[in-house]
Amino acid sequence: MKQSIKQLVVYYAIIVTITLLVVWILTNTYRYIKSIKHQDGLRICSWNVEWFGLPKNKNMFSEVDNMPLYDKTIENMRDVNYHIQVINPDIISFQEVADLTTIEVYKNTIQDYELFYKPDMLRNGNQFNVFMVKKHINVIKFDVIDEHHKVIRIDFSYNSDIISLYNVHLKADYEGNFAQVREKQIQYLYTYITDPDNYNVNSILTGDFNARPGSYEMKIIDDKFINVLFTDKSDLNLESKYSLWIDENQDSLMTKEELVLTDYFFVSDRVYDFVNKMYINKILYQKLFTVDVNNKISDHYPIILDMI
Repeated sequence: MKQSIKQLVVYYAIIVTITLLVVWILTNTYRYIKSIKHQDGLRICSWNVEWFGLPKNKNMFSEVDNMPLYDKTIENMRDVNYHIQVINPDIISFQEVADLTTIEVYKNTIQDYELFYKPDMLRNGNQFNVFMVKKHINVIKFDVIDEHHKVIRIDFSYNSDIISLYNVHLKADYEGNFAQVREKQIQYLYTYITDPDNYNVNSILTGDFNARPGSYEMKIIDDKFINVLFTDKSDLNLESKYSLWIDENQDSLMTKEELVLTDYFFVSDRVYDFVNKMYINKILYQKLFTVDVNNKISDHYPIILDMI
């Protein structure tokens, strides 16, 4: 009899725990959707999606849970798409796209967007940047600025203005300190931007710069553009201004010293007047590794800029 009562107590405890967990998930999902509800105006989302398509990691992923690479790619695509559908941006700036077929399939899945890239510049097994732009937006120009397809630009009409949007992914410190490389990349980009043939008073720079705020390689951009994240148009406190988790000790546990800021929206003075708000969208991480308790899609968070 005592054993039956004990089993009953355990059973009800499990039911209560599951119920509370479901309520917590639903409540936080509602808050998440409500917190980034798309207002009138223009919304730009920039997101480093960490090897979207996975070709470089085929061997690694083939050993995870015996799931075929195709299934993992589809699962990753669905996870990315869930957050894009919630954010509902007018323009998407993706970094670390790794497979042309995957991004083409994704574009056909969501349908409302046009995909901008130059396939003749893409190299097998490497990452590249793309733009996805809602079809109602008039894109006037698309350009790939660097040979690796990691600095790209679109010009589009918004109200009565032409805006130049740059999607940037600079050299990471994955295999050492590449600050000097980033400094040269930023100088090259700035020279391009200020060239009379390219200059636009309405300019936005976004993406993964792989550099921390105030670092010397960022000085040119810091001096000439406004970092929206550090203005009153972003209400994040200092502790929340991070966009990247580097799991340095590979323990799948997120600690403060592993959180850094590398993703930004820089705008020219004139564009700043049209900025409404900037967000870093702190989604629940999801990834394809079953051994990763945080189960993250990407090591980066999406960042969002709303314009009036």
